[in-house]
Amino acid sequence: MLKNKSKISMHGLANKLTPMRIRLEKFLLDCSDGRLKNKSDHDLLKMANEHIKSTIAQIDDILC
Repeated sequence: MLKNKSKISMHGLANKLTPMRIRLEKFLLDCSDGRLKNKSDHDLLKMANEHIKSTIAQIDDILC
């Protein structure tokens, strides 16, 4: 019975984390594809920091 409950909660958690994962992966792909090559290192760091902060806030909302 515990295994079923843990699977349900893990699936629910995975479903809630998926949009964040997609947004962060898109950012990384944009960096690797060169779409952000005209941005300075400061701009890229600022964008990454914003993504990380919003992701941490969303994870805190899910887990708390």
